[in-house]
Amino acid sequence: MTVEKPWLAQYPENVPKTINPDQYESLIELYEECFNRFRMHPMTICMGVTHTYDDVDKASLAVAAWLQAQGLPKGSVVALMMPNVPQYLPIMIGILRAGYVCTPINPLYTGRELRHQLNDSGAQVIFVVDNFAQALEQVIEETNIKRIVLSKMGDMMGLKGILVNTVIRQVKRLVPKYNLNDPKYKVTKFPEVLKKDVIYRFKHPKPPCSKKRFCSTQAAQRVCLRVLF
Repeated sequence: MTVEKPWLAQYPENVPKTINPDQYESLIELYEECFNRFRMHPMTICMGVTHTYDDVDKASLAVAAWLQAQGLPKGSVVALMMPNVPQYLPIMIGILRAGYVCTPINPLYTGRELRHQLNDSGAQVIFVVDNFAQALEQVIEETNIKRIVLSKMGDMMGLKGILVNTVIRQVKRLVPKYNLNDPKYKVTKFPEVLKKDVIYRFKHPKPPCSKKRFCSTQAAQRVCLRVLF
């Protein structure tokens, strides 16, 4: 029996109709090959700001190096609570490169939903955009979070990012007031993470491990993607 696949007719000529799922042993292998092959090509474009594969490569290595410097046990869970902003991708890749598990969190979650996912995943570190820091503040006492990395929407948009952050905070007032100054939580601003790639040297995790690398909990289901290092 032949199954029709009409969508294939819409594929551009350079997009293969089939792929070999065993071509790469891990997402990291795929990403690193792309970083090397397309280094100066655009990888992401947001609000007219372009980041090349090289930009994302270096930023993700900085994130990975910073995470490793925190002394987290191998296989620790790191939460990522952001919308689709330029820093999302290098943070996600950096978590994987460091040898940790990434649990992406819907930034629109209620406090109850956020608390559930943080506890269910066992996350100890969270990267969060300050627009949603108030929700984190409301539940952090009931979680295992020990380290917080605060980011602003425009952190990776250069000069345009300064304008974006100003409009979001001062004009549209989209950043609710929050207080995460309790000394028991180590709070770091995301730009500081990017500056630490010289101080903290990234080490590729060895030996390879086969634990899950993504974990996302939603109301009635858990989705885990196994990615081998």
